[in-house]
Amino acid sequence: YQIFNTNVNTTNVSCFEASNGSITISNIQGDLPPYLFYLDGNQNASVDSFFNNIIAGTHTVRIVGSEGSEIIIEDIVISQPLAPLTITANTDENLVELVANGGVAPYSFSIDGVTYQETNQFDNLLDGIYQGYVKDANNCISNIEFSIIGTSTSDNGFSQHVYIYPNPVSQRFYIYAALSSIPKYYIYNTKGQLMQNGTSFSKHPILISDLKPGIYLVKIKISNKIECLKLVVI
Repeated sequence: YQIFNTNVNTTNVSCFEASNGSITISNIQGDLPPYLFYLDGNQNASVDSFFNNIIAGTHTVRIVGSEGSEIIIEDIVISQPLAPLTITANTDENLVELVANGGVAPYSFSIDGVTYQETNQFDNLLDGIYQGYVKDANNCISNIEFSIIGTSTSDNGFSQHVYIYPNPVSQRFYIYAALSSIPKYYIYNTKGQLMQNGTSFSKHPILISDLKPGIYLVKIKISNKIECLKLVVI
């Protein structure tokens, strides 16, 4: 009645440091059912020969038959991608190139998280703040926020109701809003990183002495409307 043989099937972790690996035990030969299964020294027995939600690494399964015999299966390896899936965004006026690293190639790319394409460039983008996405062969997804500051955003704003002044600026600027609501502002660099945010009260300056010289995107939110304006810091 000694357990002398069994089959082991594994599913590797799909995304780096995820926990969706699995181990399946089948075709047990010897002893008699029902069998009890123990994973990695856990003293809580399972009557199910399938283990899921497993992290990458080397695992051990102990099987005990109803007659008391047992077998220990060691060195069950669950692997994972060598590196996490990451994405960077390179912008040039109204074009972005999304670059993927890690994960499992091939990759596909998107700027809305819904429609993906094989090519990693998107052009003719309007000025604004976007999310770039990469999906690898295992359906792992990574995303990054980036800004497009091309030729379609004027220095003083594209709305007659909202603009920023002075521009270019070195120490402080103001937001003019003809509407009665108090605007909230968010300042992003060209990589889409949020550098500063706050609320702009009437005739109160916004201090930007900590910003390095360069081009920034100011997202201004008034009620449910958003304006994106280019800011030049000198």
